[in-house]
Amino acid sequence: MGLPNEVAVDTGIFARNGLNAEVLYIAGSPNTIKATIAGDVQFASVGTSASVQADLGGANLIAVATGSPGLAFRLYSRPEINSVADLKGKRIVEGQIGSDPDLALKLALPRAGLAYNDVQLLHVDGNNPGEMSAYKSSGAEAMILTAGGFGQAEKEFGAKMLLDIQAQKIPYNQAAMVATRTWIDAHPDETQRFVRSYAEALKYIVQNRDQAIKIIEKYTKNDDHAVSAEAYDFYVQAAGHRLPYTTDEGTQTLLNLLAETKPDAKNHKPSEFADNRFVQQLEKEGFSPD
Repeated sequence: MGLPNEVAVDTGIFARNGLNAEVLYIAGSPNTIKATIAGDVQFASVGTSASVQADLGGANLIAVATGSPGLAFRLYSRPEINSVADLKGKRIVEGQIGSDPDLALKLALPRAGLAYNDVQLLHVDGNNPGEMSAYKSSGAEAMILTAGGFGQAEKEFGAKMLLDIQAQKIPYNQAAMVATRTWIDAHPDETQRFVRSYAEALKYIVQNRDQAIKIIEKYTKNDDHAVSAEAYDFYVQAAGHRLPYTTDEGTQTLLNLLAETKPDAKNHKPSEFADNRFVQQLEKEGFSPD
């Protein structure tokens, strides 16, 4: 989720830290990564799965912060589906292959007793809106959603929560802030000020619920307060009250999964994909997330 960046722009946090920044929306992590590599953007909020896979392919990307640890998703189904096992052979609407929702299903379904390959997957763009639209039009039996779509799925489609993936507490680094190593090496001071701004925005979000919800509504162009409040509360539960470190455990979860189809992933260490020195500097300076 790009909420900390949006908050940092709207509240002037970036400006106070000497950064002239704007938030651009680019659909899909692959397109966002291409823009980062091309130098069109300096920092990008992308799924860790997409960024690590791109880096394994030579993209020269590295994460400097993580906005949301864990996997903040839930699996919703039609009322007649009584268990995850009942989805065998059935259809699940999700994001693109290699996206965080796709990774979440690969990790969560086996833990719930169902193999990833035992379901049919309908891949769509657009996150919650795209997934709910495809769920409605296709007649699929289930869909994976993130916060902001839970109540809407229940109210508009009569869907029920089948699996709370976040509750499985699978180590992961969701919503990573990445840049190219080349840019970071050439601009360490700007990178430090960016990471400070990002951490200050996380702190602001925790301490200013009403204002943060208004910013969510502004950038999502959604005036449904219940949807925005749900997204806020779930986000703070997942990401609040912490420094935005990228964890080795979270990256290792991804590397272990990738190694099943890309053996070379076994030869890499989590530390190769994150540069936590900028967050560490904040901690040395006594920055508190609360």
